[in-house]
Amino acid sequence: MDSRNYGFTFEDESVFSRVRQDAPQPSASQLDDEFYVFVMGPYTAFDATYAYSDGDQLQSAFIDDPLFEPEKHITPDGHGSFKLALTDFCEALRDQFGVHAFLATDITIPTETEASDDEESMSVLDQSVAFAAVSDAVVFVFFGGWPYDRCWF
Repeated sequence: MDSRNYGFTFEDESVFSRVRQDAPQPSASQLDDEFYVFVMGPYTAFDATYAYSDGDQLQSAFIDDPLFEPEKHITPDGHGSFKLALTDFCEALRDQFGVHAFLATDITIPTETEASDDEESMSVLDQSVAFAAVSDAVVFVFFGGWPYDRCWF
């Protein structure tokens, strides 16, 4: 599988070796065990209370979204986390199709903002390009909201 490197390295190691090491394992392999799916999307859910002064008067501050469940994807501090919804989506891909579905945050390569001053890092853009390049498939998930009536993949 070294042919997946495409020149992307981190700390003198191929990015793909990090992906292979860190991507969550599928529970059952219905496909080739070497099929990697990089899942991308927003990590923060839209919250009307931040955007509108009267947003707290809505039945729900969150857009009706087929993946985002307010009762399940809210952080302990009350923020909507679309990242939690994407994590559930990756888990569903692993369970249903036996693929290594992963988010960028699953891979232990720190971004520039996460790294300490003396630690090597990769920019978010560089991570996205490298993870996409070494994956078999890339899925970008977002919900268009009104007036759109479906989730786009």
